[in-house]
Amino acid sequence: LLPEKSIVITFDDAAYSFLEYGIPVVEECQVPVTCFMITVNEGKSKIAAYSSRFVTYESHSHNMHRGGGSIGHGGIFTAISKNAALSDLQTSVQICGSGDAFAYPFGDYTDDCSKILEEAGFLCAVTTEYGKARPGMNPYKLPRLRMVNGQSLADFKAMVSP
Repeated sequence: LLPEKSIVITFDDAAYSFLEYGIPVVEECQVPVTCFMITVNEGKSKIAAYSSRFVTYESHSHNMHRGGGSIGHGGIFTAISKNAALSDLQTSVQICGSGDAFAYPFGDYTDDCSKILEEAGFLCAVTTEYGKARPGMNPYKLPRLRMVNGQSLADFKAMVSP
């Protein structure tokens, strides 16, 4: 459980821009963050090179961050078999070292995707839907507030204020 009024800071994809420039800032400020990693993209070597006590690596899939589906942005997770998805998730969790949280590739999901995550042992999943996560929400369909380059601290405060 999270303390009341928690803010969870996440980064998707494990892009080198975050790994090289973001992690030093996170360490300097001593702020814990979650990085949702696409593990097929050098996942093992990235975790080895950029390990930090302030960064938890979680799954953004092993190799499901690609096209092939027909829902939303066309992510493949919504179109592959349950067994293929479970295998992909197992690989990703093994590389990340954690299987608590998941970020849907491209934000695409179905109710079946959420059930697969639950069966795989994930505790929650985040979407790309805009909004604040609140107690009582479906833990496999959590919204997020998106920050983009150039937003100010005042913008951030306004977004997260009650």
